[in-house]
Amino acid sequence: MNLLRSLFLLAGAFAVLFLVTCNKDHANRTSDRQGQHENAQPDTTEATVEVVQMEGPAAEIGVINGMSGTALPSFEDANFTTASYQAPGFSWKTGAGEVESLEDYRGDVVMLNFWGTWCPPCRRELPDIVKLRDEFSSKGFEVLGIALERPVAGESVEEHLAVFAEANDLRYPMLVGNAELVQHYGSSPYVPTTFIVDRDGNVVNMLVGGMSEAQFRAAIEKVL
Repeated sequence: MNLLRSLFLLAGAFAVLFLVTCNKDHANRTSDRQGQHENAQPDTTEATVEVVQMEGPAAEIGVINGMSGTALPSFEDANFTTASYQAPGFSWKTGAGEVESLEDYRGDVVMLNFWGTWCPPCRRELPDIVKLRDEFSSKGFEVLGIALERPVAGESVEEHLAVFAEANDLRYPMLVGNAELVQHYGSSPYVPTTFIVDRDGNVVNMLVGGMSEAQFRAAIEKVL
């Protein structure tokens, strides 16, 4: 009986020792975690961060919002090479809120290229237009691309045009045209149709259909 009681007492002593050891080990691990947590406090040192205002893809695309002046006669009834007609005025507003107009380009030779991303002959002209714009820009030459776009699923016209312009390196101003503007410019049913406007704001040429670089160059150099 005494032996049995001794065994129970010995077992109890081992149990107490085990619990004390475990609790001490748990306390040590908890203390270590707390220390690590305290040492990992967030850095409150202020850092200088350059804040860049991002703009949507359509921010630079202009939308025609006004017209002025006298409409041109029908493209079938006029000889635009005589500089007898003043280019009808128009204005546009970009997605960034900037308002511009054709009048802002008075003093420059301006190419007004009516086109569409859906039009194969229009797309074939683009590399030549980009090349000529880069070549003659220092002499006071600018291109305004007037896109006559069709709805695109999942995108606004401005977004679609902006993505297309970036993909094809079209660095000149891009505008979304409309039927009223087409009517003011001779009502040509064809795209591409391109007008050359001289430094005084007169229409000096009208090129209907897809043109070669040589044809564009001849029309531009004549008034540059």
